Amino acid sequence: MRFHRWLWTGLLGMGVLGMGVLGMGVLSGTAASANTHETLAELREASHVVNFGLMDHLGHWHELHRYGADHKAVILYFQGNGCPINRRGYPSFLELRDEFEPQGVKFFLINANPHDDRSEVAEEMEDFSVDIPVLLDEYQVVASQLNAERTCEAILIDTADWSIRYRGAVDDALDYQGRRETPLNTWLRDAMTAMLSGEAIETTRSEVKGCLIHLKPMPEAVSYTEDIVPILREKCVSCHSPGNIGPFSLDSYRRVRGWSSMIKEVTLTQRMPPWYADPHIGVFENETRLTKDEMRTLVAWIDAGAPRDSEDDPLAEVADLEAPKWPLGEPDLVVQLPEPQHIPAAGLFDYTYVEIPSGLTEDRWVKAFDVRPTNRAVSHHILVFARYPEHLRHMEPRVEGGLGGYFAGYLPGQDPQLLPEGTGLYLPAGSTFQFQLHYNATGRPEVDQTEMALYFHDETPERVVAVRSAHTIEFEIAPHDAESPIEAEHFLTRDAVLFGMSPHMHYRGKWMAFEARFPDGVTEPLLSVPYYNFDWQLMYRLAEPRELPAGTVIRATGAWDNSARNPFNPDPDATVHFGDQTEDEMFVGYLMYSFDPRDEPIEPPRRERPEVEGIRTGIPLDENTIVDSVWQVDVYRFHFKADGVLTVSNAVNGTWVMEDGFVHIDVAGRQSTFHIEGDVLTTGRGHTFPRLE
Repeated sequence: MRFHRWLWTGLLGMGVLGMGVLGMGVLSGTAASANTHETLAELREASHVVNFGLMDHLGHWHELHRYGADHKAVILYFQGNGCPINRRGYPSFLELRDEFEPQGVKFFLINANPHDDRSEVAEEMEDFSVDIPVLLDEYQVVASQLNAERTCEAILIDTADWSIRYRGAVDDALDYQGRRETPLNTWLRDAMTAMLSGEAIETTRSEVKGCLIHLKPMPEAVSYTEDIVPILREKCVSCHSPGNIGPFSLDSYRRVRGWSSMIKEVTLTQRMPPWYADPHIGVFENETRLTKDEMRTLVAWIDAGAPRDSEDDPLAEVADLEAPKWPLGEPDLVVQLPEPQHIPAAGLFDYTYVEIPSGLTEDRWVKAFDVRPTNRAVSHHILVFARYPEHLRHMEPRVEGGLGGYFAGYLPGQDPQLLPEGTGLYLPAGSTFQFQLHYNATGRPEVDQTEMALYFHDETPERVVAVRSAHTIEFEIAPHDAESPIEAEHFLTRDAVLFGMSPHMHYRGKWMAFEARFPDGVTEPLLSVPYYNFDWQLMYRLAEPRELPAGTVIRATGAWDNSARNPFNPDPDATVHFGDQTEDEMFVGYLMYSFDPRDEPIEPPRRERPEVEGIRTGIPLDENTIVDSVWQVDVYRFHFKADGVLTVSNAVNGTWVMEDGFVHIDVAGRQSTFHIEGDVLTTGRGHTFPRLE
C-alpha cells in the first residue's frame, strides 16, 4: 500500500516551488497566418499552448492536456463578471457547446479579472444559467502568456498538437452599442466545423468586442540574488539537495539556470509544488504554494533567460554547509533494521515486515519521531506500528495494517515529525516495532537499512495523539469510468482536537474532500483536495486546530479516474478493486487528532449487517469442508481458500488456521477467532455468520 506523506512540523520547509492548486499556461512558436484583422500584436503571438491547469469556480481542477485523450479540440472563452457583452453572449455560446461538445470539443470559460472572486463568479454563472466550468486565472499568468486583452475572446485549440487554430470573437452579433439578431459572420462555428472535418479554416482571427481585462504587468529586471534565491531557499532547496528526495539539486546558479526550463514546466503542469488543497476551504499552516508575486517573479525571470546579476551565489554558500543527520537533535532512542534489505533491479515487491524489540523497560511518551531510509531512491513508504506486550494488547490501537492508522511513518520528502504541544504517542515497556517496508525498483540493485529516531517527553502529556482514518475496502471501479465516486466515515468516540488530514489513493485517485457532521446534524467542510497527486500525499495541517465533540462523524468523499484521460492510469480497461499495488486502489482519509484519555468514550452507532440468507449444509466444518466456503462477516465477505489463505471481499488477503473447534484468522495484522458449531461459524456470543457459498 502507498501511504501518505505526513507533514507535521514544517521543519526544513517542505516543498518544491509551492504554488497552490493551479498550474500556468505558456505559449511557444510563431504566429499563425491571419486572414482578417491582423495586427502587429497578433503577429507577435505564439501558435501553440503548453499544458496548464486551473481550478474552476466550483472548486474542480482541470489540466488542459488531459482533455487531449478524449477530445479533438478545446475552447477557451474569456469571461468577466458584469461584462454586458459576455452576458448577452452566454446563450449563443451555450448553444455552440450543446452542438459541438458531443462532437469532441471541450468548452471552458476563463476569468482573469483580479476583482472577481470565486463566489461572485459562481453567483453570476447561476444567475445566467451557465453550466460551463469557469477556469480561474487568479495569478493572471495564463492570460498574460496568451496575450489576452478583452473578455469575449475565444481561442480554439487543436488537441492533436495543441496549436491555436482560431482566436477572436464568437461571431459579429454583439458590439459595444448594440447587437444583431442574426450574425453576418459565425467565425467560431465555422472554424470548429472546418477543423473537425479536416478542412482549412478560412478565418483564423477576428476582432474582439469585449470588456478590457485589467492585467498586472509581469515583473521586469528580476534579480537572481535578491528575488529568486529567497524563493528557492524557502520552497525548493530542502528537497532539491544532495541526499534528499528531489531528483536533482538546486545548489548553485549553474544548476538552477540549467534546470530553469524544467522548473517552469513542472510548475506550469502542477507536478510541483506538492500542495493541492483548495485555498477557499480551510487555512493550513504548512501551506507551501507560491504567493502571486513569487509565481510571477519566477516565471518572468525564467522567461527572461534566467539572468545572473552578481558573481556571488548564495545557493552555493548554503550547499557547502553540512546538514545534521538528525535535524531534531540527538535522539533518545534509535532503532535500525537488524539486516540490510536487498532490493532487485526490477519487479513489483510485496511488503516486507520486520519486527524489532524496543528494548524499553519503562513506559514512555513520544513527542517526535524521524523515520529515515538509508536509501531514499528505493523506499516508497515505511510505516511503523507499535505492538504492545500481551497484557496490554487490548489497549493497542487497531490500525489494520495501516488502513486504520499507524504509529510513525515516512513517505518521500517527509520531514521529522514533532507532535503538537502537550500531546504524545504512548509506548509501553516491552513494546516491539513492526516496520512495514515497501520498495520500488530503480533499474539497478539497491540496499536499504532504515532507521527510526524517537524523542521522549520528560513527563506524561495531557493528551494522546491518534492517527486514524475514514476508509473502505468495499468498492469496484468500472473500466473507463472518469468519475467513480466513493466515501467513508470515521466516528469520534471522544471529544477531539483535529490537527490534520491526508488523502490516500493510488494512481487513479482524482480528488478527495473531508467534512465534519456534528451530532446536531450541522456539517462543516474541512478540506478539499481537487487535484490528488499520488506522488505527494500530504498531511494538510490546520492553522487553527478544530475542536470536535464526541459523536462527530468525519466523512471523506472522493472519486477515481479510471479513464484514458488520466495519464497515470495503469489500465483503463481494468475493473479495479482494493489492493496493495499501484495497479489496485485504496480509499483512506487519514486524520490526525488528539484526545483526553480520561474522557469516557461513547459507543459508535452499529453498522447495519446485510440481510442475507445463510446456507446450511449439514456437513460439520473441518479443515477440508471449510475450503472454498464464503461467509458474510459483518459487512465483509470471507472466502476460505486452500493452504490457509483467506480473502476478504475479494480484496485483502489474510490467513486462517483451524484447531480444536476454532478458526483463527489474521488479516492485515489483526487477529480474530471464530467458534465452530456444527456447520456454522459463530462469535461465541450468540451471533452466527451466514454462509453464502
